[in-house]
Amino acid sequence: MGILRSTSAVLALLLSIFLYYRSSVLLTFYTNAPERLPRVNNLGQYDLRFQHLIRNCEDLALNEQEGWVLLSCDPGRDEWNTVMGTFLNPTKALGTGLFLYRYAENAPETNTPEMLRLLPFEDGHADFHPLGLDHHAASQTLFVANHAASGSKIEIYHFDPVQVSATLLTTLEGEDSQILTPNSIAAISGTEFLFTNDHYFRVRDHPLLAKVETYAGIPGGGVVHVRLSPDGDGREVTPLARIAFANGVVLLNESTVAVASSGSAAIFLYHMTTTTNETTAAPPKLTPTGRIALPFIPDNLSVDGKGKLLVAGHPHAPSLEAVAKKNRMCHDQDGDGCQLNRLSWIAEWSEADGLETLYVGDEFGTSSTAVRDVGRGIGIASGLYERGLLVWKS
Repeated sequence: MGILRSTSAVLALLLSIFLYYRSSVLLTFYTNAPERLPRVNNLGQYDLRFQHLIRNCEDLALNEQEGWVLLSCDPGRDEWNTVMGTFLNPTKALGTGLFLYRYAENAPETNTPEMLRLLPFEDGHADFHPLGLDHHAASQTLFVANHAASGSKIEIYHFDPVQVSATLLTTLEGEDSQILTPNSIAAISGTEFLFTNDHYFRVRDHPLLAKVETYAGIPGGGVVHVRLSPDGDGREVTPLARIAFANGVVLLNESTVAVASSGSAAIFLYHMTTTTNETTAAPPKLTPTGRIALPFIPDNLSVDGKGKLLVAGHPHAPSLEAVAKKNRMCHDQDGDGCQLNRLSWIAEWSEADGLETLYVGDEFGTSSTAVRDVGRGIGIASGLYERGLLVWKS
């Protein structure tokens, strides 16, 4: 009896610790349920654009100086999503690709996103399921995470905005390159970048273990640093940090890295230090410096021209999972069980002002990335399982 009581006490203690550790995420299941979620609009004037042209655009890369944004869109995510565990049909869907939207041109309301030609692919790159992307302006280098049927990889392109094309330079794939579950990318230079692996266990290989990793908040994902040789043949790949469901990653400034943890409902801040000598550059080191607690599940991050961190994400994980399972059957919104709760949460953070909510609602759902051109007063958000873009003016 004594052993039984001791065992029960230990289990109760472990359960209490687990619930405390996971409370920030679990609380959103209740407080952010669709019937309780407050609607907020601090964006000002906004409208929904290009709903009949683009769909399921996960990430955005903004060039504020030239007034354009790159979009990563995959309508096939309804049937092939290696993060959410949907493996019904890997065939590339019509409308899948990278798009260039020149929002700063004279008539931004009528100017439409143009799909990039991906070279040298004669078939338009048939095995292409783009997720995270980033752009290094000085070198016109484009980094793209491709959750291809043949295996996840990171593809590196030379981008030509005039020709609206991107030419493949090299591809990183395989466990030897730490390309396990690549999600978000932050460019440092044309030959150096950070990326996140969202999980250690790939859901396509270990669905149960991946589920446990997600809901137990196990820090199996993380941040990886990559440095390529100038000729592109050599590479140095270094894991830097472990994070539960590591998602968006961005350089907040030259020495600070912000990483979204979807598994912790938080953003982790790191000081990045680099060591160089006359001949070599050692991989950087990440030292934890802070944690930003969030009332929602963060997805991707961006930084605007004033240094504010923009966070887009998902208020209610169960609702997002329902959308992921049923979206392919609900394009007309009239099918059985298609009253889906497509919820979004967009916020901004700065050290001076703290966390401020910009938008909470369902008119534009499943927000995954938000970017903002401060000089022109234009903001743009994309949705993981949504049509078009949300565009606001401040």
